[in-house]
Amino acid sequence: METGDRLMPLIRRRTWRDRDPMPRLLRAWHGAEAAPGEILARLPGDVPVGEAVEQVLRRVISPDELRLRRLREDWAAVVGAPIARVSEPHHLHKGILHVMVRGATMRMELARFQAAAVLAKVHAHSGEDFCREIRFVAED
Repeated sequence: METGDRLMPLIRRRTWRDRDPMPRLLRAWHGAEAAPGEILARLPGDVPVGEAVEQVLRRVISPDELRLRRLREDWAAVVGAPIARVSEPHHLHKGILHVMVRGATMRMELARFQAAAVLAKVHAHSGEDFCREIRFVAED
């Protein structure tokens, strides 16, 4: 036996399947013949990739961040094309939605005359509890 052959079992990386006690317990309980069927019966079923990604994102990313991502995707539909051309939601901090606006003049226009309307549209899209205030910030 060569040295490499003796080291292979030591090199093999352990996976989650090696640490999972369920297959071993099912083999001990049901026997070697019935265990594969029992193991397959306890495995999760097939899930579409989009749904699996959504489940992972729900665990990793906060619900507010997910709603902010959806708002970014739907921004033009939420606020209308003219406002969407010059602005985009940037981040949410302590209940305040910060929206980046191209140019100080447009920032003033939106802050003075459109803030309440934009906030109402954001609430209609993302819910009343999403943000309590909206702030427009110039990109300059």
